[in-house]
Amino acid sequence: MTTQTAGVGDCSQNTALGFFVRKSHIPSVIAPCFQMYDENDLIYSPLQRSYSEGEKTIEICIYRMPDSGWTAEVVDQYNNSTVWDGEFESDQAALDEVLRDIQEEGIEAFIGMGKHDSLH
Repeated sequence: MTTQTAGVGDCSQNTALGFFVRKSHIPSVIAPCFQMYDENDLIYSPLQRSYSEGEKTIEICIYRMPDSGWTAEVVDQYNNSTVWDGEFESDQAALDEVLRDIQEEGIEAFIGMGKHDSLH
């Protein structure tokens, strides 16, 4: 059973142990960079949400900097992060791409190893 809980997850507090980049099927939006920004300038989408299948839950994070396109990121319970390559023209386009990839690949594809897991 798949459930989606609307609301903002803890995406702004991500201290990822792992970092994965996914290829996007959506072309990057090119915006001129006139000013330097830091993470305090991030604009979070109201479309961010938790996504669960059974006992597994991930946070779907959607954010952007001023004057840029939207970024999509998924964070698992171990704080592993998967970030889509490129920017999206809208937060809805970012969410649609993430949900499409979850449906195609399964939630397990977005859950990495915890700090006590081993490769053996």
